[in-house]
Parts: sequence; structure tokens; C-alpha cells
Amino acid sequence: MEFDYNQSAINCGINMTGKVALATEDSDGRLVMVDIISPVTLDVYINAGTTMDIQLIDLCQRLGIDWVVVYDGTHERNSLYTY
Repeated sequence: MEFDYNQSAINCGINMTGKVALATEDSDGRLVMVDIISPVTLDVYINAGTTMDIQLIDLCQRLGIDWVVVYDGTHERNSLYTY
């Protein structure tokens, strides 16, 4: 049986409207919607609004972070720029 990351996020009290919880390794290119913090010190590792990339995924895996809450839709890395 596969672990349900969305249900886990809901159980943590996260409003999942417009969001989806994904395994960290599946989050490349996705926009983080909830700060990723240390459960012990509450220090912020990755701020909401950051686009996940390979380096951040590696950091999360080294820190033991199994899943992240990201935007439930498409997001381009350079979406702040209009041409």
C-alpha cells in the first residue's frame, strides 16, 4: 500500500486547496507552497515560493524530508518574466 502524502498533510492541519503533497524526489520544478522547516528547531530550510530543483531535493533527502507540499498545477521556473 502506497503512503498517502496528501492525507498526511491534511492530518498536519495544512489547507490543501490548490496544493498537492508529493514525494520529495517527484517535486523537481514544482513551486513550494508551505515552508519546509526543521521539526526540532523550527528553522526554515526552504521558504514557500521557492521552485524545487535537484539541489534542493538532495538537501531534503539528506535532511530526511520524505514529502513536500507544492502548487497543484504547472509552474515555469521563469514565470516572473513576461515577454
